[in-house]
Amino acid sequence: GQLILAGNAVSNGKADIVNRAAGGMNISGTIGNASTTPTVRIVNENGKLTFTGKAYAQESVSFRNQANGTGMEIGGTIKAGEGVLVHNKGGNALLKGTIEVEDGNVAVMNEGTGKLTTANTNRITNGNGNVAIKNTATGGMELNGTITNEGEVAINNLGGAAVVNGEINNTGNIGIVNKGNGTGLTIGGTINNEGKIKLVNSTGANGLTVNGTVNNAGGGNLYLYNDAGHTTINGTLNNTEAGNLYVLSRNTSTG
Repeated sequence: GQLILAGNAVSNGKADIVNRAAGGMNISGTIGNASTTPTVRIVNENGKLTFTGKAYAQESVSFRNQANGTGMEIGGTIKAGEGVLVHNKGGNALLKGTIEVEDGNVAVMNEGTGKLTTANTNRITNGNGNVAIKNTATGGMELNGTITNEGEVAINNLGGAAVVNGEINNTGNIGIVNKGNGTGLTIGGTINNEGKIKLVNSTGANGLTVNGTVNNAGGGNLYLYNDAGHTTINGTLNNTEAGNLYVLSRNTSTG
């Protein structure tokens, strides 16, 4: 059968919800309380994990879809004081809701063969900390949502194509890297940063392509490194104030 939670599950201690049944889990209700629940942990070990509800915690909220799971779809509203983790190991992963952290880290990880997608309705907001998105799955990743952060933004793709079509607004440093079995890196959205930006294609034969807009202020440098395939800039690179702009085609890149 399926684990269905449409009501409220509030605890003054930890809130753990685990599914092992083949029907998966569907949560549309509310889990936890921002004032009284220290952590919320949701684990799916079979079937699909679907979340369209609300999850609140003083410290952290985590979603894990294990290898036997058939994918995860995370919508709704997730709020935590110190951190949020979304970790998918089986099937496709779709993020389409709101993730908010007051002062801590947001981590999104995708493994296996499925694709990681953030919809244009996805919002990741972090008050003071790091946002890390890592894909090792062969299905690649496509980021269409909005990231707003004060700190570090690290996006790493090691499988399939990496496409960043959404918007990133950050104060700090941004690193977007395609390597390993990643096939290429495309920046199709808008990046606004105050600090330093590095866009790197290390191994992807499809090269590094910028179709969107990259704006960097604050005196830091803007780097584009391409080591394989073509380097194609159809969009805008704008580094203001005292920072430098570097576009480097290296190693086996073809221009």
